[in-house]
Amino acid sequence: DRSEFYLTAGHRFGNLLPTVTYGRRDNDAKTDIPGLLPAVPALATLRAGVTQLVMSEAIDDTYWSYGLRWDFARNMAFKADYTRFTTETPGRVDADAVAAGLVFTF
Repeated sequence: DRSEFYLTAGHRFGNLLPTVTYGRRDNDAKTDIPGLLPAVPALATLRAGVTQLVMSEAIDDTYWSYGLRWDFARNMAFKADYTRFTTETPGRVDADAVAAGLVFTF
């Protein structure tokens, strides 16, 4: 079961465009898949590997992102973005990211 979405809103003020984005990822692991393997001792290692692989699909993440675009010339813009990523998924950690770049249009 997967559901992923994001929603972005922004408003232009002259040559500045501030934006805000909210995103969510919620993927449930199919825990019944490893149970399909027969309970044969020789397959225990395979079953453990399959269980790890299946559980790695479980994700429960959200993020907020705040950005600003500055059109400082007719064909050039500076963009900057800050993102706060939070997770409820075991084994993953919360994180912050900052990005910036120049956009050229020819």
